[in-house]
Amino acid sequence: MAARALVPLISSDSIVSTVIETLKSCNPANQNELHGKLLQCQYLLRGHLHKRDSIELWTSFVREVPEILMAKLQDLIVLNECPITVALLLDIILEFFIVCDVFKTDSKDGIEGERRKLANL
Repeated sequence: MAARALVPLISSDSIVSTVIETLKSCNPANQNELHGKLLQCQYLLRGHLHKRDSIELWTSFVREVPEILMAKLQDLIVLNECPITVALLLDIILEFFIVCDVFKTDSKDGIEGERRKLANL
């Protein structure tokens, strides 16, 4: 519940940097804390990236967050012995990098066109 409560307190302008700092501070030594931080990231991203006018935000997200995720994959997935936090991180990767349901709209232009541009980055 605390992860959901955080969403309106963080501005869209600082969402990418907040997620990056949160991911950088993730450590599998404390699974409860790790689970909380990953939930914060998931709910922050859901709360801010699903806005229809967030193309600049998505662009920043796509350019900056994968580097941090790649740096943390060894610790958070390969060496992490907790299947719950591994599954949560994989859910985040699936939701925001593979499925990307946020781009599905009724319009053929707008966000769908921007999604195609981002896919070519």
